Amino acid sequence: MSDAWNNEIARLLDALETTQRITLPRVRGLAPLIFARWLYRSWLERYKSWGPFLTISHEHLEGEKIPGWEMARGGFLFLDVPEPRLEPCLEQAIADGELKLIISSSTRDTPELEAPRSWRARAQRMDAYHDLASDPALARVRRSLRSHCRSASPVHLRGEHGVGKARLAMWAHAVLDDRPLSHMRGEQGRHTPGQWMLFEEVGELGDEQRGLLDETIRAQELMLGCWPHTAHKKRRPEHPELSALVGNNTSFVELLWNLVALAPRQIPILLTGEPGVGKEVLARAIHDLSHRQGDFVAVDMGAIPPSLFESELFGHKRGAFTDAKKDRQGAFLRARGGTLFLDEIGNLSLELQVKLLRVLQERRVTPVGADRAQTIDCRIVTATNANLEALANRGKFRFDLLGRLNAATLRVPPLRQRRDDIEALARTFASKHRSICDGQRWCEDEVLELLVEHTWPGNIRELSNIIDFACAITPEGEPLQADTLGPLAPSQNRATPVLSTHSGESSLERDFSFDPSTIRALCATTLELPPLRERGKESKRHLILQGLAGRPITRPALHALESYPWWGNLRELSANLSVLATLPPGTIGLDELNESLPHLLGAAARAPLTILLSPTRDPRGELTGLTWEMDAGAVLIGRAGQLEHISRGARAGDARSREWLEFIQERLPDGATPHCLEIPFMRRLSRAHALLRHGREGIELFQMPGVRLEVHARAIGDRARTSASDTQPISLGQAGEVCFVHPRTHQVYLQLFVFSGELARLEFGARALEIHEQLEQQHERTLSDTTHHEPREEAEEDPLYRWTLEEEEAEMLVDICANFSGGMFKQHVMLCLETYRERPELGRLIDYLERAPRMSQYITRLFSYEHNTLLRELLVERAADHPDRATWLELLPVGVRRALDMV
Repeated sequence: MSDAWNNEIARLLDALETTQRITLPRVRGLAPLIFARWLYRSWLERYKSWGPFLTISHEHLEGEKIPGWEMARGGFLFLDVPEPRLEPCLEQAIADGELKLIISSSTRDTPELEAPRSWRARAQRMDAYHDLASDPALARVRRSLRSHCRSASPVHLRGEHGVGKARLAMWAHAVLDDRPLSHMRGEQGRHTPGQWMLFEEVGELGDEQRGLLDETIRAQELMLGCWPHTAHKKRRPEHPELSALVGNNTSFVELLWNLVALAPRQIPILLTGEPGVGKEVLARAIHDLSHRQGDFVAVDMGAIPPSLFESELFGHKRGAFTDAKKDRQGAFLRARGGTLFLDEIGNLSLELQVKLLRVLQERRVTPVGADRAQTIDCRIVTATNANLEALANRGKFRFDLLGRLNAATLRVPPLRQRRDDIEALARTFASKHRSICDGQRWCEDEVLELLVEHTWPGNIRELSNIIDFACAITPEGEPLQADTLGPLAPSQNRATPVLSTHSGESSLERDFSFDPSTIRALCATTLELPPLRERGKESKRHLILQGLAGRPITRPALHALESYPWWGNLRELSANLSVLATLPPGTIGLDELNESLPHLLGAAARAPLTILLSPTRDPRGELTGLTWEMDAGAVLIGRAGQLEHISRGARAGDARSREWLEFIQERLPDGATPHCLEIPFMRRLSRAHALLRHGREGIELFQMPGVRLEVHARAIGDRARTSASDTQPISLGQAGEVCFVHPRTHQVYLQLFVFSGELARLEFGARALEIHEQLEQQHERTLSDTTHHEPREEAEEDPLYRWTLEEEEAEMLVDICANFSGGMFKQHVMLCLETYRERPELGRLIDYLERAPRMSQYITRLFSYEHNTLLRELLVERAADHPDRATWLELLPVGVRRALDMV
C-alpha cells in the first residue's frame, strides 16, 4: 500500500477522533458506503468501543427531517447524498445524540482519490462480511479466531445452524490472506497446497473430504522421534531387493529388518501408515524378498465399484454378464504363486468384507459364471491409512477379517519422523531428471532448509512431486533454487490454517467416523458462536440496521424485531429483512410490520415475559438493569432453579411441594410447564413463591399457597398495590410491579417489574423507573430514621447516608470487592460479612451493608463519596495487582468502576 494512501487513511481516522462530522472523499472504483463501513470497522479495531452504524439513503428522507436517526445514538450516521435543507436537523442530531456523522462527497466534480487496487479488492471482499465483522456479540470470538489463524492452528467453530460460522471463517481469511480459500462441504471442494482450508459441517463431509481433513490434522500433530540418536543407530540390511528403498533413519531401518525377517514366511502382512509413505513400494519389496515365482498384483480396494468386486478379484467367464465377451482371470488367480497386494483395505464395505473373508478362509475362488471353484496360492499383503481396530470397534470393519489380515502388522513412519532421510530422498528424486555426480552441488542450502522444516502432510509422494516440479522449471546444470519449490517457495510459504464448523450439540466422536486422535486435535481450540436469541440487544440491533441497508425504521418497530426469538438465526433474520426491502420507500413502522410480517408482532406481544430488577438508565438513556427474559407462558418465582426440585420434594413426601404442584397444574393448560426464576440471595422467599402467567387481558399473578412473605402487585398506571392470593389472580396488563412484603412491618424486601414483551418494556419502562426511585427514596428515609450510630458531620449533611470510612472499614470493603469472582454480588457480600463480625470497629459498616436492599447501589455510594479517597486508592492498588484485571473489573458493579475514574 502506498505511503500517500496510508497517510490519507490515518488522516480520516484522526478526523473521526477529533471531530463529529467528516466529509468522505470519493475513491475511484469503490462505493462510498463500502468506504464508510471500512472506516467504521477500522474505528472499532482501533478504539475497541462499539457504537451502532446507521445508513439513511436519500430516497427515504422526509422533508427536512432524517427519520430514525435516533437509532445511531452513540455511534455513526452515514448519509449517501448530502442535502442543504437537512443542515439544521444534522446539527441537532449531533448535539442531541452524541453521534459521529459521515457524509459522502457533495458533488461529482470532487477529485477522486486513487487507492491501490489490492486495497480496493480487499475492502470489497471484507465488506461482504460487514455484519459479522462488527457484531459486538462476536468481538471476543473474532479476536481469538484471528490470533489462532495467524499461528496456523486448527480452529473448530461450533454453534446452531445459521449463526454465521462459515462466514466468520471466511471473514478471517479475507482479513489475513489474499490467496483463494479451499472450501470443502459435503462432497464438494478440493484442496490446493498453500491455501487455507475450511471444512464446513464436518459431520456432513464426503469420504474424500473427510480423508483430507484427517490427513491434514495428522500432519500437524507433534513430531516425535524425528531425530534419532546416532549412538543407537542400527546398520541397514544389505539386500539388492531393498535398493529402491532410500533412507537410514532408525525407525525406517528397523522396518527394513522386519521386512527381511517376515518376507520368506507366508503369513499375511498388514502395512499401516499415512497416504504417500510408500506402502506399495514396501509391499513390492516383500514380494522380491520372498522369492516367489509368481507375479506381484496390486489392487486398490477403494477404487473397485461394488458391482465389479467379484469380477475384479475372482474373475468371470465369457457371457456371465453384459460385456463379458471373454474369460478373465481375477486378481487372486493372476497372483497365483506370487503376491496379492490389497491397498486401502479399510475402504471395503461390510458386504464385500464378507465375500473376501470367505475366500481367505477357504483359499478357493469361484469366477463369476463358473461352475467350479479354483484353488488360490498367493501371499496376501494389505495396506491401509485407517485405524482398523477403531473401525472394528464402531462396527465398520469385521473383527474376523482383521484377524485374517494382521498376522504381522508393520507401521510405516511418516516423512516428518524421518527428517534425516529427506536430503537423500530429494537427491534420489532429482537424479531421475538430471545427472548428478558425487560431490556435485545439486541444490542451494536454502532448499534443504525448507525441505527439512516442512511438515510433509503428503509424505514421500508430496516430496517427489515438489522435486519433479523444481527440476522441470530449473535449467539443466543449475542447482535447484528456493523459488522453484512450488508451495514451499518463500513467496508461497505462509500460514495455512485449518478451519472447521459443526452445528448442533451432537458429539463428533460418537456420531461421525473420525479417528479419536483427529477429533481431539480438531477440537483442541473450539470457539462457540451464540445463537441470535442469546446475543445482546446491541448485537441484534446492529444486525437489523445493517440488513435494512439504508431504510429507516421507527423505535417500536425496531424493538419488535429485536424481541422476536429468531430461532432460525441469521438465515431467518435475513429472509424477513429481504421482505422489508421490497416495500415502497419510506420509514418502516409497526403498521408496515403488521401488514407484511404479522407473525413477528404476534410473537413479540406474547413472548418473552421480561422481568426487571433494579431498573436504571445507562449513559445512552436506555433502560437497563438485571433482566430475565422467559420465553414461556408462565414463570414460577422463588428459590427453585427447576420445577424438578419441587417435584423431587413431592415424591419424597413433602406436603408443601405436593400442594404447590397441584396448584400449578390447576392454573396452567394441560402439559404446560412454567419456567423457574431462581432468586437465591433472597432467603425469605419460598422455593415457589409467586406464579406469573399470560392471561386473556395480559399478565396475571398468583401468590403460591402457604408462603410467609406477602406478594403485593399492581399494573403500572394503577395508584395502589393489591395483595395477591392463591385464589384470584391480579391482572397486571402488559406491565406491572410485583413486591414481596413483610406481613407485619410491611417492609418491601424485593421489587420486580414484569413486562409482556419488549414493546411493553419500551412503553412502560420510564414509569417503572420512577416507581423504583420512589421506593428507593422511601427506603432511604426509613434507614436514616432507624440508624442509631453516633452521627457524624458527613452523615448529617448527606441525605443518602454516606460517611468517610475509617482505614479498617475501607480495607474491609476493598477486600470484599477484590475477592468477588462472579455470581450474585449481594450474596457474595453477605457471605463475606461472617468473617468480620468479631471486629467491633467494623460494626457500623456491617450494619449498613446488612440493611442495604440494593447492595450494588449502596456500596457505590460509599465509593463515589468525594471524601472516600482512601477507599478508591486502595481498590486501584488491588486492581493493579490482579492477575486478570480486565475480567475482574467487568464483574464489579458499574458504579464502583465509574468511581475509580475519580482517582
